Amino acid sequence: MSGLSIVIPTYNCGEYIETCINSLARLEYDELIIVDDGSTDQTEEIIDSLSNKKLVYIKTDGNFGVSAARNIGLERVRSKYVMFMDADDSLVLHQSRLINGVVNKDFDLVVFGNEIQNEEFFGDEIPKDEIYLSLAGYKQYPGFITAVFSKLYRVDMLRMGHITFNESVKKAEDAIFNLEVVQSIDSVKFVQAGLYKYRNNTNSITKSVSYNVSKNYIVTSTWFAEFFSNQLSSEQHNSLQLNWMLREIYCLTLSNQNPADSLREIMSHYRKIVVSRYMVNWRNIRNKHRVIYVCLLMRLYPAAVFFEKYKREKELNSGSYAVEAFEVL
Repeated sequence: MSGLSIVIPTYNCGEYIETCINSLARLEYDELIIVDDGSTDQTEEIIDSLSNKKLVYIKTDGNFGVSAARNIGLERVRSKYVMFMDADDSLVLHQSRLINGVVNKDFDLVVFGNEIQNEEFFGDEIPKDEIYLSLAGYKQYPGFITAVFSKLYRVDMLRMGHITFNESVKKAEDAIFNLEVVQSIDSVKFVQAGLYKYRNNTNSITKSVSYNVSKNYIVTSTWFAEFFSNQLSSEQHNSLQLNWMLREIYCLTLSNQNPADSLREIMSHYRKIVVSRYMVNWRNIRNKHRVIYVCLLMRLYPAAVFFEKYKREKELNSGSYAVEAFEVL
């Protein structure tokens, strides 16, 4: 296999998908696989109107979710590397040369980002433990975000490791995918470059919160506990689980679900999965998160939701939710 394939899952992103495809004009790729997860807008008509011989359009007969859509595209890939995008996002045109320049290399994983250093790691040199914790939301490895965007994956490595997207997970599928990837790689290249434009579109297949948050938390936190079994100290495990639980509570405040009922389910599972609710590394927990956590421990669920929403609005107003590796549209 040689070259690059691009997989784009889409759901009702007809307004943006042509812009997304046009942003790939300077990129050298073998195939562009668009998996339409049951769109009801004009997406299919727009795709049909484009004259791109490398474009492969697949439409599912239902709405199965982003993980299923990506897996369908991944199964179709015939190139050396695969890159994932969202249909409402785009690449920075002048950065395409950087992708073209590494496709002929032999790295299992290539990571792009503004906040990383130009480095190459092989075998035991790869800082896997640090990256693991970063992907699980415990400690940030500079520039290594949980998303699959801004990364090239060697297809042979994925297939030999039987790595696909977990379709039972509705949120955090990227983190789980990347944890399995990092576990399997023997080489990684970091490239200091911001090449991805991220659009805050609530209709996107990867950005809506229509899933059952408490159920998703139980599935993901259990997966993390099994993945990190015997790898972490009790304090690290507890801190990781606390960070992940707080992330899901943030998502809960973006949904229309009953927060009190969901928080009871989340906290019930959290108490079972941690060694101790108090044995955490408080230095890695922000003060505002500590307040929310205390409210949860005291079962003051309305107060926890209030503080989470207040924190989110304050950060959105200050612009601090912009992701470092992305240019936010």
